[in-house]
Parts: sequence; C-alpha cells; structure tokens
Amino acid sequence: MDLLLNIALATFVLGSGVVATQIYVRLAYFRCAGCGSLNAKRRSECRVCGHALP
Repeated sequence: MDLLLNIALATFVLGSGVVATQIYVRLAYFRCAGCGSLNAKRRSECRVCGHALP
C-alpha cells in the first residue's frame, strides 16, 4: 500500500510540474505560424524565419 501511495505522489509531483511549465510557456511565448518556433512575447517578428508575430 505504501508503494502505491509513493508512486501516486511521485506521479502527481511530476505531472504538476509539466502542467505548470506548459501554463508558463503559454503565457510567456508566441508560437510562429510560419515555422512553429517559440518566440518571446516582446518580439514583433520570428527569430527563425522573420514572419510577423501577433
């Protein structure tokens, strides 16, 4: 029983870290429509392909 609780706790901790990271990325970065790379929201054009960002 303790082993199952430890596995569940480890899964929760790792899963919540993934979710928190995804939320941060969605708030801090734009995804370029042209090439799909991530760009900081302060940029006006893509750093890879030069496509205009929203």
